[in-house]
Parts: sequence; structure tokens; C-alpha cells
Amino acid sequence: MDWDGKVGAPQALCAATGRVLAPGEQVYGVLVQREGGFARLDVAAEAWDGFDRGGALSWWRRTVPAPEKPKARIRLDPAALARIFADLADSEDPQRQAFRYVVGLCLLRARKLVLERIEHDPDGTPWLVLGERGGGRHRVRDPRLRAADEAGLTEQLLAVAAAGGALSAADPSAPG
Repeated sequence: MDWDGKVGAPQALCAATGRVLAPGEQVYGVLVQREGGFARLDVAAEAWDGFDRGGALSWWRRTVPAPEKPKARIRLDPAALARIFADLADSEDPQRQAFRYVVGLCLLRARKLVLERIEHDPDGTPWLVLGERGGGRHRVRDPRLRAADEAGLTEQLLAVAAAGGALSAADPSAPG
């Protein structure tokens, strides 16, 4: 059976006592069937002996993990992205074209550009036609990125964001 997405995430409350479970505490995870679906319950170790396990399909012992810290959001300066997007317009280098595509997607997300349409070359290569609010248009080729490419471009974009949008002309791997 495919369980992916069918069982809820662990809760921070003991199903037997209603007590908040603390990070590092030993608890029992319990899988039960309810209302035609599956549910996951957590029971504090000290309440386990008195917990009715009659409807349990399975149970296991686990440690309550520490809460994850929210990841810091990186703010990308739309003006810096627009400069980078314009600077890369005439580049024929595939890596720089891919970086321009990612920057264009960021500008779409920031609503500084609008997607007018998608066109296809005779070989099937998709191109985004992006419009500026002031009337300008840009055609950007979809580089058909692989996961490894995406990771590298993300690192480059984060480096540019950390530098305040400045690209290093001395760095040949820099997308500018």
C-alpha cells in the first residue's frame, strides 16, 4: 500500500493525557484507522501502560524531535534582478542563458514581468515571452534544467543576493 501523504504528521500532544510533548522526550507513535483513513497518535511513555491499544494497527517508540528553525527568507532586490536580467540579454553562453531564465522567473514571481505567452521553436524548445509593465518584451529560452543545474543556479542566485545584486566581472563562472 502507498502510505505517502495518507498518515498525518506527529502531533505535539499526548493522545492519552492531552499534555504537550517536549523535545527529546520518549513517546510512542501509534497508527490507527479512523473515519475511513489513517491517523497517527503520540502517547507519552508514562501514559503508555494505561493507553488502550485495541484499535492500534501498529506502534513504535520514538524521540520527539526539536522544532525546526524557520529558514531565513532571502530578499531579492527586484531592481538588481532587473539589471542582471538586462545585462545577460545578449549572452550566448548556455550557463548565462540559464541564469537569465531563473532571474526572469524571479522577476515574474515579484510581478515585475508578466508572462504573455509560451512559444515553441520547430524543434520543440519552449520560449517564454515576458512583458514589462512599460511595454518592453523579452524572449527567454527554457534551458530545461536538471536538478544538478538548478542547485548550481540557486547557489549563484543566493551569492548574487548576498552581494546586493553585484556581479563579479573578474569571476568567469559568474553569470554576468
